[in-house]
Amino acid sequence: AFFITYAIDNGARAAPSMRRSIAKRLAPWECLLQAYIASLVASLCQAYWNNTINPTKVTLGAIAVPLPGYAISVGVIELAADNITGGFSHIVKGLLTLLLLVVGAALGIATGNAISEPAPLDNVPPYFLSDLWQILWLPLLCVGLAVALQNSPRDFPWSVLCQGFTYAVSYGGAAWVPGRPNIGYFFGGAALSIASSVWGNIVRRSPLPLAIPSFVLSISGSIGFRGMLNISEGNTSLGGEQFWQMFVVAGVTMAGLVAGNFVVRPTNA
Repeated sequence: AFFITYAIDNGARAAPSMRRSIAKRLAPWECLLQAYIASLVASLCQAYWNNTINPTKVTLGAIAVPLPGYAISVGVIELAADNITGGFSHIVKGLLTLLLLVVGAALGIATGNAISEPAPLDNVPPYFLSDLWQILWLPLLCVGLAVALQNSPRDFPWSVLCQGFTYAVSYGGAAWVPGRPNIGYFFGGAALSIASSVWGNIVRRSPLPLAIPSFVLSISGSIGFRGMLNISEGNTSLGGEQFWQMFVVAGVTMAGLVAGNFVVRPTNA
């Protein structure tokens, strides 16, 4: 999925005129192609290699960067600030991106199953990894987001630290209030706002280089993607609940951002 994106984004600069024209025509369908290739490869791996592979989860990991959680959350924030036009524009753009990703994933899984349908899974109880594994994968995720969102070398370590701090506060907040998992997003949003604003005030620069990767980490849009994919597979009850949860997460995180902004105001926004 990453190489598909890279080829389309850079085709207009590095390719001859004919390929440049093809790259420009493929650009609007970039998200669909990413999801299609990722889900197709995952489905074929499930069929020919290991039938315990979950194509949906593999696809979700492959398309983590283009997931539109950030755009939808910005839209919710702008609607709350009475910017109706900008808010609806961001939300519609995010939902269209989400729709393209879901269609691409559904087509890729269907193509893979048409080529070779995987064997039925045995009745094996699910195995859950220990929370200690987060110590391993969280730094990798933070570094990957900083690279994907093109943080400059001088901002890179601070961006990774801010992401880790935001996630730790969000996770700790959810564990601190049992039965209220969404409260963790509030604490995470507040931590994100405070940490990025303190850093921006110290270095006298905009806090956005730290705020945007941490925001994407907090609200990736993966819940909405899984919801729409479940709806497309006929599981409307679970899918609708997950899709609505995406907006709940955006709203709660927005409240945390506002609260954090009252604690520490950025002077170079």
